[in-house]
Amino acid sequence: MHRGVIAAAILGMGSPVLLSCSNEARPSDPTPPAMIPSVSVTSPSSTPPSATAMTAVKTVEPPPSARSKSIPGAKAFVRFYITAINSSWHNRTGLVPRRYSTPDCISCRGLASSMDRIRRDNGFYRGGDWIVTSTTQIPLQSLVRPIIHTAITVRAGIWKRSPNDHLRRIEADKMYIDVHLRWSGTAWLVTSMVLA
Repeated sequence: MHRGVIAAAILGMGSPVLLSCSNEARPSDPTPPAMIPSVSVTSPSSTPPSATAMTAVKTVEPPPSARSKSIPGAKAFVRFYITAINSSWHNRTGLVPRRYSTPDCISCRGLASSMDRIRRDNGFYRGGDWIVTSTTQIPLQSLVRPIIHTAITVRAGIWKRSPNDHLRRIEADKMYIDVHLRWSGTAWLVTSMVLA
């Protein structure tokens, strides 16, 4: 699944994710809103582009700076979580995004399910990384439930849902996500990600 379609879920439009999760073929992908990385479709390719062999999924832990119950700790955790999303796309597994989010985080579950589906269907994802360029606390939020406004630069990339799917391109872009967090007593968890 494309991050642009996932970003639509972050916007609160769950239907694109649900459509993408069905087994029915869709005639074409919806055009994403302007602030979401755009996708272009080209003719099918029988093999994915060369890339390093997929490494075994290892346990990913937040750095010590992301484990403190503080605003700097929350900002460091958001940076860690976005890095974990990138790694999870390339490893095609939703384990890490699920581990560091609450069960009611719909966008987190959508991302994780899409990662798992690409693995199940033998698809691939190359490039398209989200790079955090800034994090800012939204004022007047509780210390244990902060919202971190996050500026992200999206790098160009390509992906396929399965070997027989069209090669899809992710255009370089910028987006802003408000990441809602909750302190669990020992660690930060993502409760929601909303396009700002």
